[in-house]
Amino acid sequence: MPIRILVLRLIWLTLLCSWLTSSLAAQPSEGSRDGCIEGVWRGKVGTTPVTMEFRESLIAGDGGKLVGHSYYRESLDDLLLVRSDGVPGQWKEIDRENRVTGVFTLSCHGRILTGQWHAPTGNKSLSVMTEAAEATSFNSVRFEALRPNVLRRKNHEGPLHEELSVPTYRVTGVQLLGTGDGVAKVNAELMIQFKDFLAHAIECRTLGRQAARPPEDYEQIISMDVIAVNSRYAIVRRNWEGYCGGAHLDFGVDAITFNLATGREEDVATWLVEPYTHGIPLGTDLGHLLMRHYEHDEQVCYDNIEFSVDHIIPTAAGMIFSTSFSYSLTPCADPIEVPYSELRPYLSPKGAANVKVFVDSSPSHH
Repeated sequence: MPIRILVLRLIWLTLLCSWLTSSLAAQPSEGSRDGCIEGVWRGKVGTTPVTMEFRESLIAGDGGKLVGHSYYRESLDDLLLVRSDGVPGQWKEIDRENRVTGVFTLSCHGRILTGQWHAPTGNKSLSVMTEAAEATSFNSVRFEALRPNVLRRKNHEGPLHEELSVPTYRVTGVQLLGTGDGVAKVNAELMIQFKDFLAHAIECRTLGRQAARPPEDYEQIISMDVIAVNSRYAIVRRNWEGYCGGAHLDFGVDAITFNLATGREEDVATWLVEPYTHGIPLGTDLGHLLMRHYEHDEQVCYDNIEFSVDHIIPTAAGMIFSTSFSYSLTPCADPIEVPYSELRPYLSPKGAANVKVFVDSSPSHH
């Protein structure tokens, strides 16, 4: 075969391969539709702001399949996005009543996710245009616009404060009453924690719907209470319980002591003398003291008890220490209250000065 003809055939084959490659790339394949869709996306459906997230399922037994959820504007209710079987790039939009409210056909190209939203009846269609957002920013839009319901209230054992809540979720937060930079910093931190708890409750509800479980099966009940305020410190108690998948229920209680001068959390363990600032071993003098004040009916609790210096609660009468047990022995985890009259040998000079603030602020002291 003449060399000229051979060269022409090679050129023709090269052009044919190039054309086939570009033609295939232009087709909406599984890769272009779903291959880069994982992550958080923010943009609009028609003219309505939307935030979407696609990720591997967190439900046991799902085999890591891709699932999605979204919300419009600043809504606190997620819509589920469920992949349509056998149709690449198509996702059904499902509301809290398990109704299909729309169908998306989506295709991603790098950091751009576009497509169409179709009404279930097929009589309406809207364009979709979104861009990739930070992986941790799914709740950013709705939380930046969050305006909780505010109620001034006083617990039977605590001071007047503001209680925060939002509709349909059993999550409450708190804000201190008062002025000054320290109070403002504490309230900013308490608002962050309230939003974190709310995010956890929203996530829990979404996981339950993805697992096709009744609403009461996947729910978080989280509350915060202001239990003490004096000239230097505020103590906020946190309670949580519920189930969001996994082997066990999720529940617990702790308390945070805030320093009103700095606006930061106070490490009350530093109010103890060394070596107890990092732990209280059972065989030590302070360990023996706590054991004398621990009361429980089951011997197994005494055999497995450990003491924690996390979240020690100072009160006008003494300090409350938490205990630590394995999950199977959770009923043993009763707090231990020790009066200052017995704790004084174990208080550092800083601790002795700080507990005096609590003692002096007690109504019984005046």
